[in-house]
Amino acid sequence: MWNKFTQHAQRAVYFAQVAAEKKETNFVDAEHLLLGLLQEQENSACQLLQRLSVSPTHLHDELFALLPLGLGQTHAEMSLTKRAKTSIDLAYQEAQALKNNNIDCEYLFLGVIREGNGLAEQVLSKFNVGLEQARQEVVLQQQAKPSLKAHDLLFRMFSRPAMKEPPSGS
Repeated sequence: MWNKFTQHAQRAVYFAQVAAEKKETNFVDAEHLLLGLLQEQENSACQLLQRLSVSPTHLHDELFALLPLGLGQTHAEMSLTKRAKTSIDLAYQEAQALKNNNIDCEYLFLGVIREGNGLAEQVLSKFNVGLEQARQEVVLQQQAKPSLKAHDLLFRMFSRPAMKEPPSGS
């Protein structure tokens, strides 16, 4: 499914791994995915939050502060938890529902909200961000989004599943 991720979504997953390492754990959970999404202000998830009058920076800082430290086991292979995998599966469902076969940051954001069983959902609720409201913003955002750029298409066609560093920005 990795080839379904846009460059921005791949970068968000990379930053989720970085967040997990900072919290001294070797697994990426839904909260780490949300932290990864909040890392770059120009991605579609952060733009969506800004349209909902939510500061991605404040949301990131609050979530990061509340997320507990792990056991310091960052030397092992990084893996996704069941909740993170569910979030990704739900993101793909959200993308398909809007007739898109690629997972961009806004769909990953919706997937995290839909998973709804943890600290990410609690913090989003505190900021008054709900699924239906976010979904409506995604629809509006998709209608205003320009068509797929050729370099994004080529990146998806030739990208590799494992990343040692984030893909470079456009």
